[in-house]
Amino acid sequence: MFSLYLSTFILVLIGLDRFLAVRYPMRSLSTAKRCTKLVAGAWLLSFLLSLPQDMIELFPELRQEKHFRPL
Repeated sequence: MFSLYLSTFILVLIGLDRFLAVRYPMRSLSTAKRCTKLVAGAWLLSFLLSLPQDMIELFPELRQEKHFRPL
Protein backbone atom coordinates (compact mmCIF):
# COMPACT_ATOMS: atom_id res chain seq x y z
CA MET A 1 0.00 0.00 0.00
CA PHE A 2 2.86 2.37 0.74
CA SER A 3 4.18 2.36 -2.82
CA LEU A 4 0.67 2.90 -4.17
CA TYR A 5 0.21 6.03 -2.09
CA LEU A 6 3.74 7.27 -2.70
CA SER A 7 3.62 6.96 -6.47
CA THR A 8 0.25 8.73 -6.56
CA PHE A 9 1.45 11.61 -4.40
CA ILE A 10 4.67 12.01 -6.41
CA LEU A 11 2.67 12.16 -9.65
CA VAL A 12 0.42 14.82 -8.10
CA LEU A 13 3.49 16.82 -7.07
CA ILE A 14 4.92 16.58 -10.59
CA GLY A 15 1.61 17.75 -12.03
CA LEU A 16 1.43 20.61 -9.55
CA ASP A 17 4.99 21.64 -10.36
CA ARG A 18 4.26 21.63 -14.09
CA PHE A 19 1.04 23.61 -13.58
CA LEU A 20 2.87 26.26 -11.59
CA ALA A 21 5.66 26.41 -14.17
CA VAL A 22 3.11 27.07 -16.94
CA ARG A 23 0.94 29.42 -14.89
CA TYR A 24 3.83 31.48 -13.50
CA PRO A 25 6.72 31.02 -15.96
CA MET A 26 8.90 33.83 -14.63
CA ARG A 27 8.81 32.84 -10.95
CA SER A 28 11.23 30.38 -9.46
CA LEU A 29 8.69 28.26 -7.57
CA SER A 30 10.40 24.90 -7.71
CA THR A 31 13.44 25.50 -5.58
CA ALA A 32 15.41 22.52 -4.32
CA LYS A 33 14.48 23.20 -0.69
CA ARG A 34 10.75 23.36 -1.46
CA CYS A 35 10.88 20.22 -3.58
CA THR A 36 12.71 18.37 -0.82
CA LYS A 37 10.04 19.37 1.70
CA LEU A 38 7.20 18.35 -0.61
CA VAL A 39 8.73 14.96 -1.38
CA ALA A 40 9.40 14.36 2.33
CA GLY A 41 5.78 15.27 3.02
CA ALA A 42 4.63 12.79 0.38
CA TRP A 43 6.72 10.06 2.02
CA LEU A 44 5.36 10.89 5.47
CA LEU A 45 1.74 11.03 4.30
CA SER A 46 2.17 7.75 2.42
CA PHE A 47 3.60 6.11 5.53
CA LEU A 48 0.77 7.36 7.73
CA LEU A 49 -1.96 6.32 5.32
CA SER A 50 -0.50 2.84 4.86
CA LEU A 51 -0.27 2.12 8.61
CA PRO A 52 -3.82 0.70 9.01
CA GLN A 53 -3.26 -1.86 6.26
CA ASP A 54 0.12 -2.78 7.73
CA MET A 55 -1.44 -3.30 11.17
CA ILE A 56 -4.08 -5.62 9.69
CA GLU A 57 -1.38 -7.67 7.97
CA LEU A 58 0.84 -7.81 11.06
CA PHE A 59 -1.96 -8.68 13.51
CA PRO A 60 -4.44 -11.15 11.95
CA GLU A 61 -6.70 -10.93 15.00
CA LEU A 62 -7.61 -7.37 13.94
CA ARG A 63 -9.35 -8.67 10.82
CA GLN A 64 -13.11 -8.52 10.94
CA GLU A 65 -13.76 -11.21 8.30
CA LYS A 66 -15.26 -13.65 10.81
CA HIS A 67 -17.81 -11.02 11.84
CA PHE A 68 -18.93 -10.23 8.30
CA ARG A 69 -22.57 -10.99 7.55
CA PRO A 70 -23.93 -10.31 4.07
CA LEU A 71 -27.19 -8.40 3.88
